[in-house]
Amino acid sequence: MTEQSTGLTYRANATYGQSPTNPVTTRVALTYVTGSHAAKFGFSEVFGRSITTNEAAGSRTYRLNNGVPNQVTLQATPSVTVVNMNADLGLYAQDRWTIRQLTLNFGLRFDYFNGSVPAQDEAELLARFGLYAPVFVPVRSYPAVKDVPNWKDVNPRLAGVYDLFGNGRTAVRASLGRYVAGETATTATNLNPITTSVTSATRTWTDLNRDFVVDCNFADPTPNGECQGLSNLNFGQANPNATRYADDVIRGSGKRGYNWEGVVGIQHELRDGISVTANYYRRWFGNFSVTQNKATSPTDYTSYCITAPVDSRLPGGGGNQICGFYDVNPNKFGQVLSLITQSSDFGAQESVWDGYGLTTSIRLPKGGTVQGGVDQGRLRTNNCYVLGQPNLSGLAGSPNTSDYCDVRPPLQPQIKFLAVYPLPWADIQIGAAYQNLPGPQIQASYSASSASIAPSLGRPLSSGGTATLNIIPPGTLYGARAQQLDLSARKSVKLRNGRLVGTLDIYNALNRSDVITYNNTFGPAWQRPTAILTGRWLKFGAQLDF
Repeated sequence: MTEQSTGLTYRANATYGQSPTNPVTTRVALTYVTGSHAAKFGFSEVFGRSITTNEAAGSRTYRLNNGVPNQVTLQATPSVTVVNMNADLGLYAQDRWTIRQLTLNFGLRFDYFNGSVPAQDEAELLARFGLYAPVFVPVRSYPAVKDVPNWKDVNPRLAGVYDLFGNGRTAVRASLGRYVAGETATTATNLNPITTSVTSATRTWTDLNRDFVVDCNFADPTPNGECQGLSNLNFGQANPNATRYADDVIRGSGKRGYNWEGVVGIQHELRDGISVTANYYRRWFGNFSVTQNKATSPTDYTSYCITAPVDSRLPGGGGNQICGFYDVNPNKFGQVLSLITQSSDFGAQESVWDGYGLTTSIRLPKGGTVQGGVDQGRLRTNNCYVLGQPNLSGLAGSPNTSDYCDVRPPLQPQIKFLAVYPLPWADIQIGAAYQNLPGPQIQASYSASSASIAPSLGRPLSSGGTATLNIIPPGTLYGARAQQLDLSARKSVKLRNGRLVGTLDIYNALNRSDVITYNNTFGPAWQRPTAILTGRWLKFGAQLDF
């Protein structure tokens, strides 16, 4: 049951089930090594089947408003879904050559991923797991779905190290490689006919006799007894409005999400035991997808502006006009037919991370070590191809302006150091780790009423309710930096036939309460911390070797 006035759900867990899986992992590698040459060949593969059962208490849930029933939701449960990961295969070959002061590494990897949905007979599957037949829908059977997805990719890798002066003290390094995005048969699950069917529907319920029992014939979708008509007559059947995938998103060569990663750097030994390393990193992504609402076109939307609320914490203190929001026209309201397709069909999209790092490593006398440095980088994104196309998902809830689609956050350093040192007495080792990290990004999700929008829109919102809008450009406002100091001590005691090691770890030794995440919903609780650093705590441990 859900109490509408408070949003509280009580009495029972809504859904539950089992998820048995049987993945099989295989790895084989063969290496050939000579004095100046090393080659390696191999493959890895994961395959298997995933089964998920879905049950709901009574196959229904209720909604009440101030204790008065007003709606019942029917569930198409129990159900059993099956997906196959036929192959997550990687074949690779790599070769390393050393020629005087230069070492080169060449690699080539072939990645293949194939998922599918087998033919599913629900009667057989329900019996296998000892489940009863669905309460409100008939037992169903579905045909197989193949190649969801079917991806093939060739990924080159290249790296080199050059001993600059031939004395082993200064090395120049560079590498470049292509990597594919991970996948766990999610696409097959999303396109399983059971998943894409209409799995729930609602009926307005008027509890005339106040006995909290739904007195109506659920087999009759038309109004009867205490129930109004079924909200979706496709309940328990295929959903004609289910999200679809374009063929070039889930099938083909070079269609899988990927990223290129490159590193250029130099490492120099200043003196014995002291070295510094400087690196430049760059990672850029490709094969982006976007969700397009095929039931609408850009001309089915009307743009409008809002006046931001006045608040000193907003950029410029608020009160400014923000334009570029869109609302679907009333004649198209509620019409959704989602197609996941390549964003390149509409224009160029970018996502590039670049940054640099400067680190040092110092070996202290008597076994001590100090390591650490500064890393500074940012993720720059651009999806401005969606401007003027509100039927695409790229800027949902945000203004169609460059401030929101071309995001260039400031460079923010991350500072990290650690030190370990053995004390000259009692066989005790102490350590410390310090990190100073950028604060969390602050955003503002603002609920604008239909009445406040109507003067600019020229009509009320099609929903008649409120619009949830982003009113701070991303990558522009951040909270205070977070700092943490951790300490440790280790004491070793020799025994007759072994060794006992005791440890003490102190986390957040300064007991700081720096904010990790904020409430980003604009209102009385905006910027209220929702998570802070865990307070100072101690951990004791012991290890006995014998």
